[in-house]
Amino acid sequence: MKLFSFRFSRLWLLPALGLSACVPDQTEPTPSAAQLNLTRYVAVGDSYSAGFSNGGITTQSQLYSYPNLLAVQFSLAQPGIAFAQPLVTGEAGTGYLKLKGIGANGLPVTERVPAARTSIRAKYTSQNSCGTTDTTYVYSRASGIELPNNLSVPGFRLSQLTTPGLGLEANAAAGSAFNSYFERLLPANDSRSYIQAVSESKPTFFTAMVGLEDLLPYALKGGECVQRPTSTTNNLILSNLTVLLDALTANNRPGAIATLPELGALPYFQVGAGQRVLDAVRASSGNAQAVLYIISSLTNEARPIVNDDIVLPSALAAIGQEVTFTNADGSVETLRYGLDLRVPLARAEVLDATEAGRVTSFIKQFNATLKTLTDPLQGKYRIALVDINQLFLSVSGTGAVQGGVNINGVEYSGDPARGNFFSLDLYSLTPRGNGLVANEFLRQINSYYRANLPLLDVNQLPTTSLPR
Repeated sequence: MKLFSFRFSRLWLLPALGLSACVPDQTEPTPSAAQLNLTRYVAVGDSYSAGFSNGGITTQSQLYSYPNLLAVQFSLAQPGIAFAQPLVTGEAGTGYLKLKGIGANGLPVTERVPAARTSIRAKYTSQNSCGTTDTTYVYSRASGIELPNNLSVPGFRLSQLTTPGLGLEANAAAGSAFNSYFERLLPANDSRSYIQAVSESKPTFFTAMVGLEDLLPYALKGGECVQRPTSTTNNLILSNLTVLLDALTANNRPGAIATLPELGALPYFQVGAGQRVLDAVRASSGNAQAVLYIISSLTNEARPIVNDDIVLPSALAAIGQEVTFTNADGSVETLRYGLDLRVPLARAEVLDATEAGRVTSFIKQFNATLKTLTDPLQGKYRIALVDINQLFLSVSGTGAVQGGVNINGVEYSGDPARGNFFSLDLYSLTPRGNGLVANEFLRQINSYYRANLPLLDVNQLPTTSLPR
């Protein structure tokens, strides 16, 4: 039974981003860095800056990370710039998602390609708060570099900025705070914190995009089995943001930092918006009065879905499927999953309005704090602010915008299968998506520092970083 499918509208002109249908997203200036010294460019960040794409890290995805693309453009103004990255081993890297087809609901159907055997050195298991097992893999160390230019670490949490031993394998075995991607950047048995590594990297110029990984795991898992955001953790994140910026801007060092994208700008959360799913269910079932039920995270009781609830992509295909239900009197009925109060969607399948609100409200607070800290007149830090959130909102068609962007005849949108911007995991980026992010950095760097760094022709980049 086909219950629903999704369609994405488009907008062809976005003056706010300076993009139009008739003008390529590139410039042809005489390259100039003005007064900037870009010879030791260092990127600080998490999955987005590390080149995470299609659910994993591969050499291909790292080569198309936006920091690496920036380094290429920087070298046009200052030839000879080297940008070292901690490249993973094996074609499959840490594993990735491969496209099998497009489902009836319009979403990609994927299968996971396992990590390359040469990538994994060890694995450790631990119980999460739901009583199930989490597995942590330890990957082969990056070789030939002391500290790479790209210090971005998938899964890095700003709340763990000063945590000693974050890359110490012994902590993985003990179930303590540990990040396997940070571990592979360091020598064996190195107990440095992330902020120590940043301080020792001695950049002449930096970019940063951090903070989302403190919130994203909670949202991706429907608010289950992961520590939820609290005022305590949120305050720590904001405090550590200033600690990080203090280190990066020491001695008036120039750089650029990005805002965080809101959940509603990511297809992973956009496709399952409550009213959207309910409208699709009603249209497909032919029942205009159909009700979709979820379990409230506040009361742990079933209730009708509302627009601010988000059904996670993995649950969409199950809605309306026949399930067997045993009543209290022992009688058995066949019900439609989610469409009867007795068989609501499971809590882990939905990020409900309360849970989503915890994430969304803090992202807004984080971005507002960044804007205050970098205000050109009164801000503490004299660096460029890059509004990546606005880029994501414009491409995905949320907020005041109802479509995507068209660059010299090529469309970029939030369509999770054909939009050119988001990869198969529905939240990380394609090479072209990274190209658009790099161009936003370049625009703001050019404007703030009066440089003349050429933009990328994003249409010349591949549509995917999947190994060929």
